[in-house]
Order: sequence, then C-alpha cells, then structure tokens
Amino acid sequence: MRAELTEWLESLSPTTFWTITFGKKWPYGPTSTAVRYHADLFFETYGDPLRFCVAERGWSGQRRWHGHGLLLGGTVPDTHESRARLWEAWSRRYGRCQFAPIGDIGGAAGYVAKYCSKGLYEDHWWLTGRD
Repeated sequence: MRAELTEWLESLSPTTFWTITFGKKWPYGPTSTAVRYHADLFFETYGDPLRFCVAERGWSGQRRWHGHGLLLGGTVPDTHESRARLWEAWSRRYGRCQFAPIGDIGGAAGYVAKYCSKGLYEDHWWLTGRD
C-alpha cells in the first residue's frame, strides 16, 4: 500500500512538503478532527487550496496529534517568500512548523505515505481541491 500511495502522491506533482504542530494553546494536543479543521482553515486562508494532508499521532511523549502533507502546486507560487509567509502565519498562530520545497526533501511523498500506512484510519488523511 505504501509504495502505491507514494507513486500516486508523486503523480500529483507536489511542490512543498509541510509539517505542522500545535503549541501551548493545546496543552494536551488537538484531536485528529481538530488537526483537519485547523489545517484546512489555515491553507484555505494563507496557502494553497490543493493539498494532501495526514493527521498523525506522535509515538513518543504525550503522543500529540500533528500534521504532515504536500502542497500540490495550485494557486500559490512555489517560492521561498511564499513558504516564509506560511511559516510565519502558522508559527504565530499555532506552533512549530516546516515548509520546504520538494527538491530539498528527498522522498517527501514516501514520507507522507508512511504516515498514511501506519495503521491509521482512512479518515486521518485527505486530499483537498482536486476533482
């Protein structure tokens, strides 16, 4: 499943890999539903409406929910400035994050696919903005 999902994600031509976390406003961490809600709200406001997202529960410490995903080259230009704007907006409002061009992250689609295939239920990952 992971290899097929990786191949499919690569076929979507992702431009940016991202990881999002939730800071002090969520001392016990958000739920998987809250990760989806806030990721969708954030990317519809600041980022690219075309994206693949996965909510993942950490495996150490408090096992807090967070998100990983790929922007799929929709309306937001893939530039350092656009990624810096996303980083500033997310970190100011929610917590730690990373936005990196796919070229700098070898195997980003495989990394994201790994979290989809770690025994997560299908409703913990979603594709937005594609027909």
